[in-house]
Order: sequence, then structure tokens, then C-alpha cells
Amino acid sequence: MAAEDVTAEEMGEFNPTQWEAEAVGKQGFSHLQIPGHQKASTSQYYAFGQLEFIYYAQEDSIYFKRVDKLKAKDKKFEEVEISGFPAVVFSKKRVIADIEGEILAYLECYTCESSEDLVAKFQELDLAGLKGLLEQ
Repeated sequence: MAAEDVTAEEMGEFNPTQWEAEAVGKQGFSHLQIPGHQKASTSQYYAFGQLEFIYYAQEDSIYFKRVDKLKAKDKKFEEVEISGFPAVVFSKKRVIADIEGEILAYLECYTCESSEDLVAKFQELDLAGLKGLLEQ
């Protein structure tokens, strides 16, 4: 558990540097404290899709709510582990992971040709470093 709240800027530092050339526009940050939703979030849009991190109160279970919502829309999914974290891969376009029950990482890739491509792109993220924000 984080001694202090994690900022959206801190979460935004975990975008892979090799993706910078593919970034489209500016990164969006949020510091909204919305009970039952989020403490902070960040979104970045790339030529291949979108990357989003949401920091939330553990008791709000945002990860499971988002997964359930996506499962209702996309019947083809696979529960996996990516870099030691529970994740769900939806077809070849979306992957969502739970970082220690307080950070949700979501990647939507429009150019990935298979779920293996999607998972490989997602593994480029420093999820362990992102988890480290909670241990500071």
C-alpha cells in the first residue's frame, strides 16, 4: 500500500521510451478523487492504440469491475499472467492487468495481429516499476 497517493505523472513515467515516436498528441493526466472509481489516472494515445493506467482504492475493485464489463462485451478472452501480474487478454485488441490490487493497466492495440503480439507489446511496460510506486 502506498504511504502517499500515487500521482498520475508518476504512473505516466512507465510508458516505454521506444513508444515515444509513436505517440499521438499529449498524454492526459487526471487527479480526480472519485469514490468507487479512481484516485488518479493517465491515458496516452499512440499510432497503434491507447495505454491507460488507473490508480484506485483497493476496496473499490475497479480492475474486476472493468474486466466484468469487458467480458460482457467480448466473449473471447483468456486469463493469463503477465510479468507476474494477473491479466485478461481480450481477442487480439485489448489486455488489462491488475497491479497489486490498486493500479489497473489497460492497453488497446489496433495494429496487433494476434494476442501474442498484444501480450508482447504489453510486456514492454515496466509493470514491476509501476508496482514499485505502491511500495514507496
